[in-house]
Amino acid sequence: MKRIVFIILMACGYFAAYAQPSNVQSAWRYLGYKEFDKAKEMIDPAITNDKTKNSSKTWYYRGLIYEGFYDTIKYDVASLTTAVESYKRSLELDKSDYADEIKTRFLIINIEFFQAGMKMYGTKRFDVALKAFQGVILINPTDSGAMKNAAICAWKGNNNALAKEYYAKLIQMNFNDISIYSSLGSLYLEDKDSTKYYETIKAGRTRYPANTDFMNLEVAYLIAANKSNDAIEGLKAILNKNPNDTTMLFALASIYDKLSVDYSKKGDMNEFQKNFSLAEETYKKAIEVKPDYFKANFNLGALYINIAVDMINKANDIPTDKNKEYEAAKAKYEVILRQAKPYFEKALDLQPKDEGTLTALRQLYAHLNMTDKAQEMKKRLEGNK
Repeated sequence: MKRIVFIILMACGYFAAYAQPSNVQSAWRYLGYKEFDKAKEMIDPAITNDKTKNSSKTWYYRGLIYEGFYDTIKYDVASLTTAVESYKRSLELDKSDYADEIKTRFLIINIEFFQAGMKMYGTKRFDVALKAFQGVILINPTDSGAMKNAAICAWKGNNNALAKEYYAKLIQMNFNDISIYSSLGSLYLEDKDSTKYYETIKAGRTRYPANTDFMNLEVAYLIAANKSNDAIEGLKAILNKNPNDTTMLFALASIYDKLSVDYSKKGDMNEFQKNFSLAEETYKKAIEVKPDYFKANFNLGALYINIAVDMINKANDIPTDKNKEYEAAKAKYEVILRQAKPYFEKALDLQPKDEGTLTALRQLYAHLNMTDKAQEMKKRLEGNK
């Protein structure tokens, strides 16, 4: 009895092994009738069976079947991806009989992937759009357009790591698109990786030396990182190309302004005077190019006021019995206040309700004994509230 059972089991094993080649043919027949579910039931076991898993036909048929699913369920990107993987496996096998057919299928699928990606992107289904563009990359790993689209979809889908990976690959591929550097830089900023951000912006500037955007971004980083000397050199490079760039002139003046304050606090009066003069000169250049530049007018006025405040404090410390000495000190700080006056007044003309300007002018007029003007500024401040 046991012997009979053994023979029956052996027969069942033989039948299962024999059935696999038959499954491939059955899958083909179901495919012809567009019965894709049944075709899938036949073909999937065949790709793991020893008798059929190394057959280019098995994998080619599987590709056709999964591609057929996409035809019946539009934008079923997963099925289309499985089709591509199946075709690629067919091509990997020795003596594939379907190479020409598969090349044609790839051309068609490539278009379908791209159309699906654009459609899903338009409906903000960034995860599906990403998979579609990844399908294009699966067919052609050097398709830079698809890779850029995949990077954008990954970013919009909050997959920053994958987005950075794609942008980095595009840079390695020497893809000619300025935006990939700024986009990758922005991703590093989002992840608070300032070192990588700066490296990326510098790489963009090296690749596109004529593009001032990267210069501007690099300078902005250096200013934020308190790397004043590097920022000054960067700004000078920009201004060599465009001497009348008021934004860069203002940025450069602001750095000199800050350095003058820092050196004054340290007691290094030589460096203070040097940077003060450079700030004054550069603010004036910005105003010369753009007379209605509010920030440049305000900051130049403030540059003088900061000097005057220190002089006023020192004058107030002079003993009351030394009136002659006090009057001499007062005369000196009034000279500086009068230098600030036209720039603050211009700033007020440009922005009549700016509280910083109104406050500065109120104090300035008071120190110059221009009582009526000081009262006017006071009223205007109160009117703002």
